[in-house]
Amino acid sequence: MKIAMVCPFFLPVVGGMEKHVYNLSLELQKKGHKVTVFTSAIDHSGREIEIKDEIINGIHVRRYKPWFRIGKFASAFPGFVLDLLGFDIIHAHNMRHPHVELSLWASKLRGIPLALTPHSPYHEGTRGNALEFAVKAYDLLQSFYPLRFIDRIFALHEAERKWLLSKGVMDEKITVAPNGIEDRFFSGTANRGGKKEIIFIGRINKSKGLGILLGAFSKIKGRSWKLRLVGPDGGDMLELKALAKKLGISNKVAFEGEVTDKKLLDLLDDSEIFVLPSEYEPFGIALVEAMARGKACIAINAGGPREIITNGKNGILANYDENSLSAALDRLIASARLRKTLGLNAKKAAKKYRWREIAATIEAEYKKMVQK
Repeated sequence: MKIAMVCPFFLPVVGGMEKHVYNLSLELQKKGHKVTVFTSAIDHSGREIEIKDEIINGIHVRRYKPWFRIGKFASAFPGFVLDLLGFDIIHAHNMRHPHVELSLWASKLRGIPLALTPHSPYHEGTRGNALEFAVKAYDLLQSFYPLRFIDRIFALHEAERKWLLSKGVMDEKITVAPNGIEDRFFSGTANRGGKKEIIFIGRINKSKGLGILLGAFSKIKGRSWKLRLVGPDGGDMLELKALAKKLGISNKVAFEGEVTDKKLLDLLDDSEIFVLPSEYEPFGIALVEAMARGKACIAINAGGPREIITNGKNGILANYDENSLSAALDRLIASARLRKTLGLNAKKAAKKYRWREIAATIEAEYKKMVQK
């Protein structure tokens, strides 16, 4: 099959949705399919990506200059519609983006089946009042309307499936297909640990709950423990460094920045505890990656992590406040036995998130769509 992936951003932009599209495309290629990614020619900051047409590990990537932007994470790049010729499947990613409606228009005009992965767009309370109102108005007037005409919708987890049902999507149109993680996270896992280190992996941005994490870390009883924040500057690194200094923990907090894949695994393996403090995560890929490495994990009891972690069995769920997160950290710091038990259970639970199994589920649905 010739498959068109349509998404707001793609490599070199790095994020959960971008990883999803990239790894799904790689797995589909291994199965003999040809994948083209249609995306915008900008990154999250609005900076233009100069290369408009390239091949990345066999994936054809075509980038289009946006006509306009909607906040940091959405833009309109309608030029791709003209190039959606000769494809067997169109698979759009994200909701509340103009490219979804444009993909639907192209799908119906050209008789090409359309799939959508919304990537858990249903969270509330993490936006300002004006933006929250705008989102609700857009949903009421426009966003939910296309859902009834899309041929197949892939929910990342059961909570998203239930949300889609509440919006009038027929159950038979929904397939649960979670985010996956790369095989390298399952190979050569030594679960070394041994260093009294807590690690976070992701964009260094306040939206990831890092202010809450720093506050919680400043309150832990294990004064010899250190915290590593690994990931690119998402715009708030200087402010968070200043906060660490204000809290008197600068000497115990390391801002590692963006690191190589090998260094990331080394840092993860050396750590004892992984923490994902985001108030809301649509899924939590970094969480599953840490689980695959046998880490004792803490996440906030919301969104994707609530679907992934069974509290007290394969990780710990905390509330989004400093005291709750600090208590969860203290609980793990105090018990090497608990860390080991949670880590072993986490590693087992992570196996269902291998990309080859997820791609097989999606491929099977593609075939049904094409045969109709």
